[in-house]
Amino acid sequence: QILTGEDWNSVMYDGIMAHGGPAMPGILVSIYFIILFICGNYILLNVFLAIAVDNLAEAESLTSAQKEKAEEKKRKKLLRSNLSDRGDEDKSTLAKKLAEQRAKTEGIPTTAKLKVDEFESNVNEIKDPFPPADFPGDDEEEEPEIPTSPRPRPMADLQLKETVVPMPEASSFFIFGPQNKFRKLCHRIINATTFTNIILLFILLSSISLAAEDPIDPMSFRNQVLAYADIVFTSVFTAEIVLKMTTYGAFLHKGSFCRNSFNILDLIVVGVSLLSMGMESSAISVVKILRVLRVLRPLRAINRAKGLKHVVQCVFVAIKTIGNIVLVTMLLDFMFACIGVQLFKSLQKEGTYIHYQEKALHEMEMRQRQWINSDFNFDNILNGMLALFTVSTFEGWPKLLYTAIDSNMENRGPVYNNRTEISIFFIVYLILIAFFMMNIFVGFVIVTFQEQGEQEYKNCELDKNQRQCVQYALKARPLRCYIPKNPYQYKVWYIVTSCYFEYLMFLLIMLNTMCLGMQHCNQSEHITHLSDMLNVIFTVLFTVEMILKLGAFKAKGYFGDPWNVFDFVIVVGSIVDVILSEIDAALAAQGGLYCLTGCAVIDSENMSVSITLFRLFRVMRLVKLLNRFEGIRNLLWTFIKSFQALPYVALLIVMLFFIYAVIGMQVFGKIALIDGTVINRNNNFQTFPQAVLVLFRCATGEGWQEVMLGCLYGQRCDPKSDYLPGEEYTCGAGFAVIYFMSFYMLCAFLIINLFVAVIMDNFDYLTHDWSILGPHHLDEFKKIWAEYDPEATGRIKHLDVVTLLRRIQPPLGFGKFCPHRVACKRLISMNMPLNSDGTVTFNATLFALVRTALRIKTEGNFQQANEELRAIIKKIWKRTSMKLLDQVIPPIGDDEVTVGKFYATFLIQEHFRKFMKRQEEYYGYRPAKNKTTNEIQAGLRSIEDEAAPELQRAISGDLLNEEEMDRAMDEAAEDAIYRNWGLSKLGRVTGSFRPFSEQSGRRLKRGSISNDSQETVMRFLAVLSICLPVGSKGVTPPHFLFPQVLQAGGVALLAVDCSFVGVTKAEMAAALHLSLDQLERRAAALLNARARGGAKSPATPTNSDEIQNLV
Repeated sequence: QILTGEDWNSVMYDGIMAHGGPAMPGILVSIYFIILFICGNYILLNVFLAIAVDNLAEAESLTSAQKEKAEEKKRKKLLRSNLSDRGDEDKSTLAKKLAEQRAKTEGIPTTAKLKVDEFESNVNEIKDPFPPADFPGDDEEEEPEIPTSPRPRPMADLQLKETVVPMPEASSFFIFGPQNKFRKLCHRIINATTFTNIILLFILLSSISLAAEDPIDPMSFRNQVLAYADIVFTSVFTAEIVLKMTTYGAFLHKGSFCRNSFNILDLIVVGVSLLSMGMESSAISVVKILRVLRVLRPLRAINRAKGLKHVVQCVFVAIKTIGNIVLVTMLLDFMFACIGVQLFKSLQKEGTYIHYQEKALHEMEMRQRQWINSDFNFDNILNGMLALFTVSTFEGWPKLLYTAIDSNMENRGPVYNNRTEISIFFIVYLILIAFFMMNIFVGFVIVTFQEQGEQEYKNCELDKNQRQCVQYALKARPLRCYIPKNPYQYKVWYIVTSCYFEYLMFLLIMLNTMCLGMQHCNQSEHITHLSDMLNVIFTVLFTVEMILKLGAFKAKGYFGDPWNVFDFVIVVGSIVDVILSEIDAALAAQGGLYCLTGCAVIDSENMSVSITLFRLFRVMRLVKLLNRFEGIRNLLWTFIKSFQALPYVALLIVMLFFIYAVIGMQVFGKIALIDGTVINRNNNFQTFPQAVLVLFRCATGEGWQEVMLGCLYGQRCDPKSDYLPGEEYTCGAGFAVIYFMSFYMLCAFLIINLFVAVIMDNFDYLTHDWSILGPHHLDEFKKIWAEYDPEATGRIKHLDVVTLLRRIQPPLGFGKFCPHRVACKRLISMNMPLNSDGTVTFNATLFALVRTALRIKTEGNFQQANEELRAIIKKIWKRTSMKLLDQVIPPIGDDEVTVGKFYATFLIQEHFRKFMKRQEEYYGYRPAKNKTTNEIQAGLRSIEDEAAPELQRAISGDLLNEEEMDRAMDEAAEDAIYRNWGLSKLGRVTGSFRPFSEQSGRRLKRGSISNDSQETVMRFLAVLSICLPVGSKGVTPPHFLFPQVLQAGGVALLAVDCSFVGVTKAEMAAALHLSLDQLERRAAALLNARARGGAKSPATPTNSDEIQNLV
């Protein structure tokens, strides 16, 4: 009983009284019961739910994987059978169409012809071209079409328009054709946003009118006014349906009005309203039914609110999914009901045969025994199933258990503890049904709801965590960090922002909490006076805190923080509390503030003013603790996020409560209010607010079965109702069983668990791997950014990026122990856009961090990945401004400079400085300052300015595997296009890193090579014998290529130094994400392609002509 939580507190009170009452040591007994209840009800039972959800999710994933695998095999087989009957030309055409279709489906402009050619080349051994969800037409909603062009354009140039449902080609009512002007006018009207908003307003007003009706007196003035309003509402809804039928037709052709299930619901609601308008008497059963069906009007809003419609669809899918679970549960319930009928039929009755006279207890009269059956019994299968259903809800089951234990024989009264072994029946049922099956039921609802929530994003290629982080990066705005310039104000600001000041305020809040906990009932005057004094002291201290912060941040900065606004409200309320308390104490002799105008009698009830409302501000100071700890802030943030994700679920619950409350008013509103019964002045259906309160009580499960019994047929009618003579005990209805059972099942098992599903979805970070970046990590970036950008301009200098990211802990930042050189290398891979003024933007930096940490579209061709990601963002977050999108993901064609390019140049400069230092220390070599420095600076500027496009691709990691590289080199050599590749296939680095441009190559072939260049190459070849490792047979490819890179970069003098060449080779391999072995192989592939045609070995040039041919 304690484990299920049913009336467990009564057992605890009995245990306390058994040990001497609510004093020491009896009060200690409560610890046992509290621990038992927490471990049993909050932990153990939820373990059942967690196991159910986990197993169901795993089973669902396995089922989905098997289905996908089967569909994949089926499509492959179908595709092969289609391709086997076609020629190579047909296959090639089909491949091209499929590739273009896929690109269009994903919302990506078909730019890369290379992709199509690659697809064509592999068509003979073709694999499945797309996953199942990639075919067009899978999505229920049509996405706006993105125009395609030979070259992708920035999305800011594309105009995306919302589609309107077109008119069917067939005529409506056989009168209005598709070109009819009146029909076109109707189409424009019903698709206008104003018309939709007006209909929603009328739905809201009609719902309010239903809730405002008086269920007792149908002829009241209020009901008469609402009857006229109902005529107006019905007329408007009828006109809407006529317009829609005129536009789309009635039901004969595809796309007509009645082909939509939601439209059929609208038609039924309006038809019921039209029928009920012509009938007057509310006592007629048909009219009662029609009036009840009017409550379906709010459901018409479902078809007009996209989010609400999505939640309703999820509920219907959940109901379909749990059909098997419901069937199994009902079968088990039926089986246990059959057993219960065999065990307890006609045994759960009580009877008395001694009658006491009123006001004469000593006069007794013996009569024939009258048997009274238990409210819940097992006399037949239906009663047994109803009784077991109440047991499965944990409500009232101990009473039913003890009744069954005390049952004796037929026509015999109960005997105390007659059959204790019968308890096994109920315990087994509770464990099997309530613990297992009901939790599986709830688990199915949660898993289904989560899957339906993810169904919307099935084609977006981003998982849930990636979507949340990207959304945060797109919507986040920099925080304003006010730093005063006045020296005195700065000192105050420094104090209030220090950690020691935070610790002091935390200590004061804790002390204030202890002082509030000292108060108790019947406390002495001394404790009361001490408590009031301490309250004044704490109020003064918190007021001083508020004044200091106002002086430090000024009004704009202070009230810009919601926590400061909360503190301000608490302090002002506390000051008012202190002032009123002091005034009340000073006027205590006259009865306090309450009796300033005169009191006839001064007693304890009016000795002081009721200022409890202001004293609540003392307790609300505890809320300030929520902002003191990071873990609590994360919980609070997630709690708020859960509320943001719940509006449509909450709206669905409001609609459910509204519909059931109005039905309850119409069916049970005439039951008389009798104290001592379940239906009384505090618990009834006579007004809409009271009906909602009753339903809320039933939704929590507290005594819902008693309310159901109190609404069954045979209840006394209210004297003000319009019942006929002799029908005063005809109120209520047997419909109450269906009404309350359906409401409890929908609320407790289905709708309320949608809250659980959403909250579980938002709190999954508690079990999330903290080494993986999540949205809860991103607040740290905003706080540290504010220190570098106190005015919240959204821009900081690019030189501050490294120090900023080193202050942010992984997984978002680099951490304070990350070496500066490693941080620079990580910045190269992030590829953040660099503005012309040398700054980086807030959203672009945060987006680059998120994208790199979660590896969102970082593989393959970087430009194509950018366009794909832009399309994905536009598809999911349709309201994202194009300015922001172009800022975080620059479109193709923008020759932007990135932070990665800057730091790549910085690393080369760092190598150069180290090289010069080593030359000076170990070799005694010191180059001429003027000539060499200028030459090097010019070369580095050339590296930074001219290498932009190819270095971008190098940073993106757009590297081919070895087989693709060899094939690409062969094709390049055959097509004589290697001059345009330069070193691009060596990791996509050309520009100023290109050994020689095409023009340079032609100039060299014409014999125009300069003497300096010849001398440099000769000096390099002469020093190769020193640079080559021992046992080397020749020159390795990088030994030949990198001096050309350095020479083209303006540092030809350093090309003859083997140490600097080796350092450059290692740095280039690291920048291109290659090992040295991979770099060797790719350099060899490049040289082989360029030397094809009989060039001699680079180690044996003999004259200038051979050198020219070699270069």
